[in-house]
Amino acid sequence: MIRNTIWLLLGLGSAGCVPLGAQEPGYVLRQARSDFPPVTPVYLVDQLPGQPAARLDSAWVGPDSSFVLQGRVPEPGVYQLMAGWKACPSCPTWLTPYTPVPLANGDTVEVGRVERYQPHSYVPLRGTPAAAAWMEYQRLQARHQANVQRRHEQLLGPAETVSYSSGYGETVYRRPSDERLATWLIEREQLHTAWRRQLAAHLQRRRQEQPREYLGPYLALRELIIDPGQYAFLLEISQQLRRQQPEARVSRELLRRLRAVQQTVPGKQAPNFSLPDTNGRDLRLADFRGRYVLLSFWDPADPYNASQWAGLRGLHQHFASRGLRFVHVSVGEFGSSAYRAALPGHHAAMLAGQRSPVAGAYGLGTFPLPHTVLIGPDGRILARGLQGWVLGQKIAEYIPLD
Repeated sequence: MIRNTIWLLLGLGSAGCVPLGAQEPGYVLRQARSDFPPVTPVYLVDQLPGQPAARLDSAWVGPDSSFVLQGRVPEPGVYQLMAGWKACPSCPTWLTPYTPVPLANGDTVEVGRVERYQPHSYVPLRGTPAAAAWMEYQRLQARHQANVQRRHEQLLGPAETVSYSSGYGETVYRRPSDERLATWLIEREQLHTAWRRQLAAHLQRRRQEQPREYLGPYLALRELIIDPGQYAFLLEISQQLRRQQPEARVSRELLRRLRAVQQTVPGKQAPNFSLPDTNGRDLRLADFRGRYVLLSFWDPADPYNASQWAGLRGLHQHFASRGLRFVHVSVGEFGSSAYRAALPGHHAAMLAGQRSPVAGAYGLGTFPLPHTVLIGPDGRILARGLQGWVLGQKIAEYIPLD
């Protein structure tokens, strides 16, 4: 009783614990020697990619640096193990992602320890076939990341700091460094495409060996959804899982996003919307019909988003006078005045965030922010998801720079 009261006061409940008399066993997730100091809170969190998080269970790291989480999961899936972190003793606790964990009720999963942190290192898991399959995926991903880094260093040099969205114009890509940058951006996308194809082939083999495997749809949602070349495969595996587990959330989410992204691929009509602008009036995408439009979605509070402002300013400098209209949409509340001043153009906000119908229509939960959509005068999508130099080159195909 006292222990439960303390947990509730500190915000560490036992919501995920197995109820007394439960018939079906739950999961056990434990780490014998933790990476975290004693009295660190650890949490098991249920969060599909792009969806709000819900805490399932929590525990403290003990004096011997171990912890055990026991409870029940809503369905077989991949859940997030997180840890509490404080910048100072009086600072609030921040949740820090530690590792994804594939879990089903009845599983006992041992969480290993990263003895030496290196680039592309990952937390080892063992105890179930799903954990072994996750480790295989992690090794494939680490190999891909190492290949990308190695090619980056070959083209740009390990000590060279590069801003991928630093301005745009005739003088930019005459310099040798920018020629290398352009080559790198093209090769990077080729490497990512090859990786997605490799992963799709791997998932296809696993699906044949393990027809009821639940990792495939999750990894597809995490890695493959942004690749139009994989849509037929994604539809196939999501429908197969739905036949086996009709209530599986991951298959429903995968199908929902597939429908959204298929409706907004290049060539499709851009979904119209009406959103409040900074003056309290409605900003309608249809009002820009007859002009080229660069629609961009932003998270003004994200420092990485702020690092991309320079590239959009450069594009505005070169293309606004040639007829391109810039429409910037904040995902959530309006950004600060500094944010609006840094991005010339029209500003609007999706006050409901990712739950806005506009986010659903454009499949925003699938893509990282900032996200751009280039729209033609007839309202059709010309390109989406491009940044920096590559985005400038695409715009110049339609609006030449004299």
